[in-house]
Amino acid sequence: MTKRYIDGEVFEYLGSKYALRVGDYTEIKIRDDKLLFPRALLFRAAKEIENWYIRQAKEIITAEVVRHAKEMRTSFTSITFADTKSQWGRCTADNRLQFSWRLIMAPFLVLRYVVVHELAHTIEKNHSRDFWKKVAQINPSYRQQLKWLRTDGNNLIS
Repeated sequence: MTKRYIDGEVFEYLGSKYALRVGDYTEIKIRDDKLLFPRALLFRAAKEIENWYIRQAKEIITAEVVRHAKEMRTSFTSITFADTKSQWGRCTADNRLQFSWRLIMAPFLVLRYVVVHELAHTIEKNHSRDFWKKVAQINPSYRQQLKWLRTDGNNLIS
């Protein structure tokens, strides 16, 4: 469904729904159950909200990667973000991580699962039993998040 960027329209952020509230605001931000949006930026609302999502994703996902890399005793080469709708994360042979910024719309546990999944690939480059054990050590409920991505992931649109 295409967004229209009108007052009351619903946007998702970390799995919660926020009603767009257009007004005399100076920046885009969440307050209570509202996504506050500056009226002066309405002419380019789609791009502004996408950029806001990207900034939020970079901040939160990067913090999660750093935190879980330490916990899993692994390292990564770099983190990048892309606009992918089917591949939520990626780990290259040289441990470069890539994430879809759209994960910022998903529930936090789903976002965390993808981070842990990709970090597990820095240790195990496949989906072997050992790989899934590493994922389960950090995220025992990973199957629920995987199911959510398969059933609801295609709804993450801005």
